[in-house]
Amino acid sequence: MPWGVILAEALAALRANARRLAPMCVGVAWGVACTLVLGAIAAGFEAAQRRELEGVGDSFRLCRAIHAPKGRTDGRFAAIVQLQLEDLQAVARECPAVEAVAPKAFHFGSNFVLNGRKYTDSTLVGVDLEYPRVCNVPLEPGGRWLDADDLAVGRPVAVLGPRAKRELFGEQDAVGRELTFVREGRGNETRGHRLTVVGVLADVEWNTDLWYASHQDLVFVPAPLIERWCQRGFTFFVLRPTKPELADVALEQAHRVLSRRLGFSETTPGAIAVYYDSAQRAVALRGLFEGLRGFLGLVGTCIMLLGAIGIANVTIVSVLARRAEFGIRRAVGARPAWIFLQVFTETLLAAGASALLGAALAAAALAGLGAVELPDGFPAPRVDTATMGYALGAFTLVSLAAAAWPASRAARPSVIETLRGADL
Repeated sequence: MPWGVILAEALAALRANARRLAPMCVGVAWGVACTLVLGAIAAGFEAAQRRELEGVGDSFRLCRAIHAPKGRTDGRFAAIVQLQLEDLQAVARECPAVEAVAPKAFHFGSNFVLNGRKYTDSTLVGVDLEYPRVCNVPLEPGGRWLDADDLAVGRPVAVLGPRAKRELFGEQDAVGRELTFVREGRGNETRGHRLTVVGVLADVEWNTDLWYASHQDLVFVPAPLIERWCQRGFTFFVLRPTKPELADVALEQAHRVLSRRLGFSETTPGAIAVYYDSAQRAVALRGLFEGLRGFLGLVGTCIMLLGAIGIANVTIVSVLARRAEFGIRRAVGARPAWIFLQVFTETLLAAGASALLGAALAAAALAGLGAVELPDGFPAPRVDTATMGYALGAFTLVSLAAAAWPASRAARPSVIETLRGADL
C-alpha cells in the first residue's frame, strides 16, 4: 500500500476520533511543555551560579592563617598569624598539589580622597603577580594588571574593582587618573599616599555579595606597597589546587608547610580557616544541578508516559470499533503489515502533534518570562540543549511504544476473528 494512502487514511481516522484524542493529546503537550520550561528554568539558575563562580574564579580557596594557642582547640581563642611573602613562596615550592598561591592583604576601613571628597566604601588590598593565576581578574579595555616592576619597586599604582571605580570616578574614565589613600599614623597623624590607576576590572560578577571573595569594592595595589604603608605581614591568602578534587590535599600540604615555618602544631584543627571555597561550591553545584536535571526529566517523562498511554487507549478503542473495517481490508487482500502501519501512523501523528503543541506552549512561556522583569535572584530561563535532547529521546521512545501497542492489536487477529460478531 502506498505511503500516501496510509497517511491519508490515518489523517481521516484522526479526524473521526478527534474528540476522544484531544484530552490525551493535551496531556502529552503539557508534559512536553513542563519538561522544557522546567529544564530552561533549571539551566538559567545553573548558568547564573556558574557565572557567580567564574566571576571571581571557579577553583580556589580564600584562607586566613590562624592557630589556637597551646591547650586550646576552640576557634574563639584563635591567634592571628602574620604571614610574609616568603611563606607563600615556600608553599608554592613545597606543595605539589598547589598550582598557585597568592597574598590578599586587606586593609579594612580604607579611606580615599578624590577632588577633596572622602570615600570609605572601598578596601585597599595588596596582591602579587600570582593572584590572576588563582582568581579571575578580567580587565576593561585600555587598562593593565600589576606587573613585575610594580612589585619590585612598590610602585604606587592601583587596579580598581568595578564598584570601587563607579564610587570613585562615576562614569568617567579612571585609567591614568590619581587618587589619594589616607591612613592614620601614630598619634592620630594622617598620611596621604597617591595612587595612579592603571586598570579597572570588568564587571563580571553576578552575585556581588560574596564578601571577602568579591572584587567589586577592592582597590588592588602591589603587596610590598601595602606592607610598607600599613602593616607588617598579612593574614589572608588565596590558594588554587592543581585539580579541584585535590583541594583538601592542597590545604593540608599548605598547613604542614606554614606550621613548620611559623611554629604551630600540624595537628591543630582549624589552623587555616577557609573563608570561601569556590572549588567545593563548583563540585556541589555540579552534583546539585545534575540531580535536578535528572529529577525534572523523570517527572516530564512520567507526564508524557501517562499522556501517551491515554492516546494508546483511545486508539485501541478506535481499533475495536473498526474491527469490521480491518476484516474487510484483510479479506480483499490487505496485509497485516499494512494494517499495522496505518494504526501506527495514526498514533504517531497524534503524539507528534501533541509534542509540537507542547513545544509551542514552552516557547510562549519562555518568551513571556523573558519579556518581564524577574525578581532579584531569579535569573532568566535559558534553553538547555541537554534537557531538549533528553525530552526528545524520551518522547520518541514513549511514542513508539504507545503506537506499537494498538497497531499490533489491530494487525494480530485473523480475517475470521475480525469479522466474527461484526455488525455488517
